[in-house]
Amino acid sequence: MIKDYIIQLASNLNQQYPGILDQDKINRAIEMFENSDKEYNETITEIENLKSQIIDDYLNREKDENKMRYYANANEDERESRTFSQIKDVQDKVQELLNQYGLKVYISGGSVPYLLQNEDSGRLHDDIDTICKKEDIDKLRKVFIDAGLYNPEWDSRNFSEDGEDYGFEMKIDGVPFGIFPFEYDEINKTVTQYSADPYIQTCKTKTIPIHEMTDYIMSYRGLDGKVYDTMSLEYIKLTKDNAGRPKDIVDSRKIEETGMLRKEVMDRVQMYSEHISVKENESVNNEQGHSR
Repeated sequence: MIKDYIIQLASNLNQQYPGILDQDKINRAIEMFENSDKEYNETITEIENLKSQIIDDYLNREKDENKMRYYANANEDERESRTFSQIKDVQDKVQELLNQYGLKVYISGGSVPYLLQNEDSGRLHDDIDTICKKEDIDKLRKVFIDAGLYNPEWDSRNFSEDGEDYGFEMKIDGVPFGIFPFEYDEINKTVTQYSADPYIQTCKTKTIPIHEMTDYIMSYRGLDGKVYDTMSLEYIKLTKDNAGRPKDIVDSRKIEETGMLRKEVMDRVQMYSEHISVKENESVNNEQGHSR
């Protein structure tokens, strides 16, 4: 029974974390546990504890070895080179600025659970992506123009082919900061999320089915006492689980650790469908693409 349990466990782990256990490690685990004189349940507990340790070691190793692998030109373009401390400082700076005007942006991406937990992520980040209500995008643009932070070359209005406003990005204290609008169709229960990548001048729309608006955006009180407006943890987790990169797996687990996930929302959130419009007037439809 113990041998069968270990073999099945190893198979499941290798499906979820490719290459985590080779046959030699599996054989050693069987040898270690199958002739144990302990009770069956006690042995299973020891196996599960070892499994957790193996997963942690695997994720830490992958995180160290693959910090930059999502971008082939990461070093040249300074991708994934900002510390969590830089991310938090810029986020605080932007929040202070927007508070003066009563405007909101909602933070998305992997930094959210760490901000809420007031905990350093222990890894490098690429940028800060935020979303905003479409009716606020022009007001937000003016705020950053007046603050001297706006970069017209990174504004989608200057490279989108259809004249639509997909948002804009800028650098604040060396950290790319993007603001991308969304609109909610209450009748059809869908969000249309616009975004743009100024590096390759590509614009996207994502159609996201939701049950109610709080499936997509939320306000949370972090452990530091601050209120954070963010994309919902459920939706961030869904996209992280779908992407499946080593850093996404770590971020997804951190979201679970916040204790803020709503089961009923997690059960009903769905992946987006995506339309990509490139500058040369080509377009690609991708039912489950990954955001930058």
